[in-house]
Amino acid sequence: MSLFFDNHFALPQGETAIKSAWSNNDFNMILAIATDKPRVIFVNEEGTQLPNFEIQRGKTTPVCLKWHPVFQSLAIGWSDGCVTLWNEDQRMTREDKVLHKSPLSIITFSSDGSRMVTGDQKGTVGVWRTHRGLTQVCSYKKEGAVNQIVFCSLIMNQEQTDNSNSLFFFGGASGAVCLADDLKNCSEVCKVNGSVKSILFYEKENSVIIITSHLLLVQFKLNLSEKLVPDRKVKLAVSGNIDYLTTIWTGQGLLATVSGENMVRM
Repeated sequence: MSLFFDNHFALPQGETAIKSAWSNNDFNMILAIATDKPRVIFVNEEGTQLPNFEIQRGKTTPVCLKWHPVFQSLAIGWSDGCVTLWNEDQRMTREDKVLHKSPLSIITFSSDGSRMVTGDQKGTVGVWRTHRGLTQVCSYKKEGAVNQIVFCSLIMNQEQTDNSNSLFFFGGASGAVCLADDLKNCSEVCKVNGSVKSILFYEKENSVIIITSHLLLVQFKLNLSEKLVPDRKVKLAVSGNIDYLTTIWTGQGLLATVSGENMVRM
C-alpha cells in the first residue's frame, strides 16, 4: 500500500513559476522551480525550500530544466543561450555561454547520462559530455527552432550499434527530422508538412514515431542504412490547442496525448 501526501509550496506574491522538474533520486527527491523573478529554487518533497541556495544570472530567465538520469545534477537552459549544469552534492555550477546565442528550447539526456543534447530557438543543436563537468563534443546548425530531441538505441542484426548510446533524432519548427550522433554525423532523414510536435523512439519495432502540427502521426521503420522508411500514417482525433500538444509513452506501444482538453487521450 502506498501513501501519498499533499505538501504545498507557495511562491512569494507576484512571482510565477515558469518550469519545474523532479529529480530522479528516490531517496532525496528535489523539485527544481524556474521562476520569472528570474531564478531557480529547490524544494524538497515536504514542500520546504532548500535554504541558502538558489541560482540566478542577473536578469536572464531560466527557460529549460532537466535532471540528470543518474546523478543529482540539474541542467538549466537560459534565455540568453547559456547552459548551466548544477551539482547538488557539491552545490557547484558549470556554464557554457559560447555555443547557443538564442533561448534554449529543449535539453535531453541519454539513458545512462553520458551525453546531453541541447537545442535552441534558432536551430543550433549541441552535444555534450556531462561526466565530471560540461564538455562540448560537437554541434549542428539547422533552420528553425529545435524543440524535439530523443535518443535511440538502434538494434541491427540483434546487436546494438557501436554508437547506439549517442544516436538521437531531433526536429522542430521546420518539419525536418535529423538523425545525428556525437561523431559529427548528421543527416536529414525525413521532412513532414507543418512543424514537428513530438518525436518518440519505439524500441520494440526499431522505429521512430513523429507527430506533426497537422495532427498526423507517422511511423518510420529503420533499416540497416539508418534511413527512415514510412510504415504507417494515422490522423489523430485531438481537440484543444495544438500548441499545448504533449505525447508520452504509457506502456508497450501505448501513447497518451494532452492538448489543453479536459481529458487524456490514449
